Amino acid sequence: MNYSGCQEKCDKISLTHKTPFHILNPRKSNFLSINPDAMEEAAYEHFFGGGAKPLITSLKGATGKNFASGGIRAAALALSLREGIVPPVVGLKEPRCSLPFVIGASVNQPVRRGLLSGISFGGICACMVFEVNP
Repeated sequence: MNYSGCQEKCDKISLTHKTPFHILNPRKSNFLSINPDAMEEAAYEHFFGGGAKPLITSLKGATGKNFASGGIRAAALALSLREGIVPPVVGLKEPRCSLPFVIGASVNQPVRRGLLSGISFGGICACMVFEVNP
């Protein structure tokens, strides 16, 4: 994927996620809920580099852009943690990048942490980490 032009978004992701990603170890059954576009995907590829990456999902294909934000995504992430299910990205057949999107069917596995990434129009750049108590 071409990374030209994504430096600002990469910088925002790095600044916003600096602390959360230290605790979101991709090797320990964690996942990331994003609202992807090509630039965000390129920024995450750049951010994670060639190492392990967490499973990635998005509600945008199932609910549309307006309902794939904020509280609905937070509720879906909490349910995923409780049930141990990472839902697929509805409608995604071939990702534009090498990120490990959940495609086709849900992934059933114990999930300890999930990060809801909120990068949006207008410069919004926030995230929330959800964690299951041991």
